[in-house]
Amino acid sequence: MAVFVLRLLLYQVLAFSPTPWLVLVIELLQGATFALGWSAGCLYVKRTAPRGTRATVQRGAGGHMFALMAAVLLLAWALGLGAGLLASKRAAAAHEAAAHEPAPETRLLAALPRFGT
Repeated sequence: MAVFVLRLLLYQVLAFSPTPWLVLVIELLQGATFALGWSAGCLYVKRTAPRGTRATVQRGAGGHMFALMAAVLLLAWALGLGAGLLASKRAAAAHEAAAHEPAPETRLLAALPRFGT
């Protein structure tokens, strides 16, 4: 579970990374997190399900696992989307402020003394 949480945190860091190549490192963890999660679920079902019901219980556990993963990934996506919206609003505000500020050469010319007027 710790590797899965690490993977989700790295996806959040990816939004602020200067290079998109970090995604390749994160995707290396995907295989490990899926295999470990699936194996843990199968082992849990094997140990806890009554004889004769293991296949049914494993099917139910698999469905719940995929539903939980979908919910966690949706939450991570929503958090990433929120961070992206905040960053874009900040960038838009900075751009708007820069648009109303006079250019540096205009300020320099305005500061020069005027001769002959």
